[in-house]
Amino acid sequence: MGTPIRVAVVATFPLLHEGLVRILGEDPSLCVVPGRFTCAGLAGAADRLKLDLAVVHQPASDQPCTGDTIASLCNKLKVLILLKHYEHESVKRALELGVMGILTENVSGNTMFKAIHEVAAGGIWCDAGPQIVAAHRPVAQPSQRERDVLSLIRQGLSNRDIAARLFISERTVKSHVNRLLQKFQMKNRVQLAVYTDGVSVAQTSPHP
Repeated sequence: MGTPIRVAVVATFPLLHEGLVRILGEDPSLCVVPGRFTCAGLAGAADRLKLDLAVVHQPASDQPCTGDTIASLCNKLKVLILLKHYEHESVKRALELGVMGILTENVSGNTMFKAIHEVAAGGIWCDAGPQIVAAHRPVAQPSQRERDVLSLIRQGLSNRDIAARLFISERTVKSHVNRLLQKFQMKNRVQLAVYTDGVSVAQTSPHP
């Protein structure tokens, strides 16, 4: 077994916090920090606690964390939030803030474990229904090479990894990513991966 993923929980109610800590503690590959935190407090303590990921229960748009404090937390570590239910604006706002994982309160423990591992590895997890994703996805026509890049972005690869996979320069990858962001009117790679889920991509070619 590799190094455990260090996780902290942010939840408004003590009983809910205890429940999440207990459930996450059932996965031996996770190391759960038991203390109670606010988003702002956790952002300040992330380096000291050597955290990899935060699970934030966010039942309302501004509770228990404001948008600014979630954004600050996302700058420090990977964040997965639990929403009361999926709705277009909640998902859109979370992605704009830099959140990489989105689940709802009725998620199973097994799905939560999978989502945590996916996000900790640099991937993206969002179970929002296709109608939510489609509602905010502009129509765009990426080139074949842009589709290759998009396919690898969805897999969570960095620009360096994409460059190595496609045998092109990292600068060229960055150029493709910027064009994709412009074409789909997205602000970051997370939005690009989630909101373009319905865009078909061909099998990625190893050659330019």
